[in-house]
Amino acid sequence: MEERAGRKEHVMMDAAGPGAIVRIWSANPAGTLRIYLDGAEQPVIESPMSEVLGGKLPGWPRPISGEYSKGWNLYFPIPYARAAKSPATRAGSTTT
Repeated sequence: MEERAGRKEHVMMDAAGPGAIVRIWSANPAGTLRIYLDGAEQPVIESPMSEVLGGKLPGWPRPISGEYSKGWNLYFPIPYARAAKSPATRAGSTTT
């Protein structure tokens, strides 16, 4: 866990070097998902996790994202050159 902009975030991924996030999965997509690429201070994605993984964001409809076999998924490659970090806040927390 780390703090950023006054909120507690649970880091799900922190990778150094070039690569791509190719799949995000959750059994319980609660809270806000943020994805930071290449050391940026602002996230390239910031949205409720249920919208990102539930096919509700424009441009990422089913079958790219959605609930399948009791899991919420996003199958969309997100490339990065130097680093990627993906923290999330818990739903119902006082800081989001």
